[in-house]
Amino acid sequence: DGIAVSGKSMQCEGVLIENCVAHSCYRNGITIGGCKGAIVRNCRIYNIHGNAPQAGIDLEAEYGHINEDSTVEGCHISDCGLYTIIHSSVSDGLLVKNCYLEGHLTTAIYSDNAVIEGTTITGRVGVRNNVTVRNSTCGSVLIAAYKDNNTGTNKFADLEMKDCTIAGINGTPLINSTSDVTAADSDKLAVLDFSGCTFYQSNNYVFSCVGNSVGELYFDKCTFHQKNASTENWITVA
Repeated sequence: DGIAVSGKSMQCEGVLIENCVAHSCYRNGITIGGCKGAIVRNCRIYNIHGNAPQAGIDLEAEYGHINEDSTVEGCHISDCGLYTIIHSSVSDGLLVKNCYLEGHLTTAIYSDNAVIEGTTITGRVGVRNNVTVRNSTCGSVLIAAYKDNNTGTNKFADLEMKDCTIAGINGTPLINSTSDVTAADSDKLAVLDFSGCTFYQSNNYVFSCVGNSVGELYFDKCTFHQKNASTENWITVA
């Protein structure tokens, strides 16, 4: 790792990593392991290849301590092997603000209480718990199943997106991927709420939900555009 912070005997607090450059790292650019209130601000991270997770920033639990109320702000991350940012499912609270996350990579938000705001993500956003995305642009969204520890069953993340642009990658602007969740499990399926969002797609589908992954789906003041194959012009889809 380029920079690694963790507390062995106790949870770290008040960590600030600012105006740093991390590149050519074998595992992660920056690893935050079990910290409370950690801030990564105005950092440039690139060329992260080698051992998994190969992330620009990896927020993971270590020594039994979780990450709480983390902030990633004003960072530019590119050319990573697997992830721009990965936030583990045992963490709680993440704000990603005013970042540029580049490449056809996944920004994986597996924790609860996460907010992405004012951020450009050229790849895919993967969510496994409840996430809110505001005033951001992304290529596509993957709603992944996860294990509900309270019930022992799989569940899909709820997602709220407001004033966002979903530009589309390889076929569908928003992809819902199923696991063992079936239509009979409708009370465990995802609630997707889109408000003031714009969807673009150059292939056949502007919006696609795969399988029985969505329980409730809401669109409020959204617009959908599709590229005309013969003229290469964008058209609005009713």
